[in-house]
Amino acid sequence: MIGKFALAGTIGVGIFAFLVESSGAQAPPRRCSTEAVPDARLSRIERQLSWPLGDSMIAVNVYDKQVAARKITFVVLHHDEQTGLKLTKQKILEKGGRLIEVVSCSGGSDGLLNPERNLTFRVNDVSYTIDPNRIFTDQVTDSKKRPLPVDVVGKVKVFRKL
Repeated sequence: MIGKFALAGTIGVGIFAFLVESSGAQAPPRRCSTEAVPDARLSRIERQLSWPLGDSMIAVNVYDKQVAARKITFVVLHHDEQTGLKLTKQKILEKGGRLIEVVSCSGGSDGLLNPERNLTFRVNDVSYTIDPNRIFTDQVTDSKKRPLPVDVVGKVKVFRKL
């Protein structure tokens, strides 16, 4: 990571929820893709990566607009926080910086992929789901706050160092 580090997403979603609630408007349906969202101003500086988590590969999109005076990295851990993602991209375009977007999707009843808050991965043919916020603690738990097996915790610790 370069320079400062910030988590993006939660604040933007909170602001978005307030605006939707106060205006009476309905939130638009969300769709998910593991591909970086095209933006003519960012298209030359997008990178799509796959980081191993257990036996699975997690899609990670990186957006950079480096400016000499601006060396901040934002991380969006929850892919369902699309408003925070859009606001962060806008700030990077205006001021420079880097955005790392961890992508997590699940199939909806309509057959399309939907953005998810949690990461789902497999280790030795067993599926696990974790809240990405919990990857930074030594007591990594699943999305229901149950302890994970020691070998799975080890895989999560490797992922968080990437």
